[in-house]
Amino acid sequence: MHLREAIERVFEGKAFSYALFYSYPGGLRFELAESGTSIHQFRTALNKSTEICEEVFRSAPGLVTCLRIRSLGNAFAERHVLRGLKRLGISIPTDREIWVELIDEDDWAHEGIPQYWLTIAFPTPLTLMESLLWSACATDFNIQPKADCNVYFMDLARGVMAHPYDDRGMDIVGPNHALLSEIFTTHRHYLLGYDMETMLATFAPDEAARG
Repeated sequence: MHLREAIERVFEGKAFSYALFYSYPGGLRFELAESGTSIHQFRTALNKSTEICEEVFRSAPGLVTCLRIRSLGNAFAERHVLRGLKRLGISIPTDREIWVELIDEDDWAHEGIPQYWLTIAFPTPLTLMESLLWSACATDFNIQPKADCNVYFMDLARGVMAHPYDDRGMDIVGPNHALLSEIFTTHRHYLLGYDMETMLATFAPDEAARG
């Protein structure tokens, strides 16, 4: 399978859009961390994201992980990400696809210095999911090990993907409305209250109409 081509097709070119929930209408946004100490915030985020993702992807005929790294365009310079993955017990398989995309100039970290998104896509056993979620949830904490990259999980066959963006939250989107509706019902207690009105309009319109 050509992974990049399949990702573009299944998710209509919006898989890596900024603020995924808002860029890909009809999805779900989960609140992960709870108030408390940093350790409590991290643990609750990891536990919730693991519970949700295991439920979503346990029946996936094949799980694909995409790692997105902000880069100066030199993959050799991103060795620190590979070292972080190795400490997490994750090795990038030879069955992978890698591509580079220029970031819009307005989003460059330093004026006049081009930046790129380096994307690595590869089939992933479910047993590695928790380690990757650990890394995503540890993004804003002084917690190791972790890899400095964005993490996306995709079930291309069933048309659903999850993006745990850090300990605060996780977006789940895709064209499979029936599956997203099941997730909405099962894990509604974890959904972000701020965006609940939008999600109710999509998955429980009668309830939304009652106000």
